[in-house]
Amino acid sequence: MRVWHDSWSDSYMNSQIALKISKQLESATIILDVEQDQESHIGHFSSDEPERDRELEQEISARLDRGDVWAWCEVKVTATLEIDGTQYRGESGWLCGCCYKNEREFREPGGYFDDMKDTALNALADQLMNRPLDPSDIAITTDAQRLALADLVNREMMYRSSEIEGLRNKLLAALKPTH
Repeated sequence: MRVWHDSWSDSYMNSQIALKISKQLESATIILDVEQDQESHIGHFSSDEPERDRELEQEISARLDRGDVWAWCEVKVTATLEIDGTQYRGESGWLCGCCYKNEREFREPGGYFDDMKDTALNALADQLMNRPLDPSDIAITTDAQRLALADLVNREMMYRSSEIEGLRNKLLAALKPTH
């Protein structure tokens, strides 16, 4: 038997799930991976000042010789979260061809680190959305909300219908950072 409910119930559940995931994301562990870039920095620069390009290449080479990975590196940001014994993770992907003084400079507000962290957190939120719906994700206060949740769980268990995907997409849109 299908239980029908109004869009208010969908919206209420969507906001409850978004709120819970948002709170969970606050406790995510952010991991920064940095490795020496596999592609050479030699010939990478092409300004109008070839002499300055050579100086920069030599400076980077000297830093790399001293073991300074930040001289020429590739970086990736990962957000991880464990829930009920299950590890979830979202990644930013690798950014190559980076040249920074140090990690602190890379993490300066408004730079690539912030964007990569947001990407990793959004990917983590996507992982959380794809896990099976747990009734504890939603604060239920009325019989109508209980029936609406039962209907949603029933729909999710049967198959991922377009309505479920629509709710998921609304939640993901609500989680996207606004700058």
